[in-house]
Amino acid sequence: MKPNQNILIHLEGEAIGGYETQLWELTRALVAEQRSVTIICPKGAVATLFRNLRVPVLPSPKTRDEWSHIMEKEKVTLLITVQGEIGSAATAAKRLGIAVFWICGFPPDGHPDLPSLRALAPLLFDRVLVPSHFMKKTVENILGAAAEVLTVGVDTNVFHKSNDRNALRLSMGIPYNAFVVGYAARFAPHKRHRDLIQLLKKAHQDGHPLHLLLLGWGQERYRAHFESLWNEVQTMNLLAYTHFVTVREDMPAFYSAMDVFVSPAQAEGLGCSLLEAMACSVPVLIADSGGAPEVLKHPDAGKLFPLGETAELWREIKSLMQENEMASRQRSFHARQVVEKHFSCASLHESFERIEASLRNAAC
Repeated sequence: MKPNQNILIHLEGEAIGGYETQLWELTRALVAEQRSVTIICPKGAVATLFRNLRVPVLPSPKTRDEWSHIMEKEKVTLLITVQGEIGSAATAAKRLGIAVFWICGFPPDGHPDLPSLRALAPLLFDRVLVPSHFMKKTVENILGAAAEVLTVGVDTNVFHKSNDRNALRLSMGIPYNAFVVGYAARFAPHKRHRDLIQLLKKAHQDGHPLHLLLLGWGQERYRAHFESLWNEVQTMNLLAYTHFVTVREDMPAFYSAMDVFVSPAQAEGLGCSLLEAMACSVPVLIADSGGAPEVLKHPDAGKLFPLGETAELWREIKSLMQENEMASRQRSFHARQVVEKHFSCASLHESFERIEASLRNAAC
């Protein structure tokens, strides 16, 4: 590591999601090493989050010249960019001889201007940082740019099993002995919340009063999608068993209220919420798609099911419901152990150091 390296982190999101959480954890580790970090992001919850680390938080530049001015003033030696004006930021950095990392958490084949991205990525980005080996292969195949896996890290001091499980359930009208299926993701079509609604329907048709706990947040462009989900549950007369909850600070308590976390998403890069739930000792069921299956480092931590196959998912859940207490405890134990061993904040930091070192070695 170079303790005198000056890092500029650029992110445009105003809602705290997976990107923001990971960069916050990384920044916290870098600041602890007394490294210089400056954040470029708009106002909002994300800006407040980083200011709490006592690092400079600047508004997004509007022109390439403004980008250059900030980089020269802050004596930046590494730019980490995530979303928004990544082209302007990266171009300004390369003109100044500054190394550029782009953090990409989604398959780039859905990018609105894929031809331009494919042409520019190998020129602008020294490394594309991705959360899984699935994403590394995808990025290298589609963009032809060098990609490295940056390990996703979860703070296990924050995310752990909560003692408020029953109190939280009762506050939401969930019986303490009910079986609760949970999920946490923004309400977007590719997250496939509708699969879980169909699961709920199957369970109730079979005489099992399953409850569904959906933690999420919305974006204006997906408002119609969320409303359609709500209306579908209402039409089924299952609103009493479906709990839509806006993401909150007490996420560990909500994860702990679940008996199983189900990730039905399509082509997920990996899934931060998936790992947060596991850190809270919640076993998982994961659609066999994208990079999410890579979290299953132990066979008892969870299982896979075919993407979109709600009948198979229901069979897996019924199997979990019939397990004895010892087997259930073993699953919970191994779910947390996977995070502690493979996806801790220390793992994230060590992964970043390795990528930095590979860049330096390549330049020698």
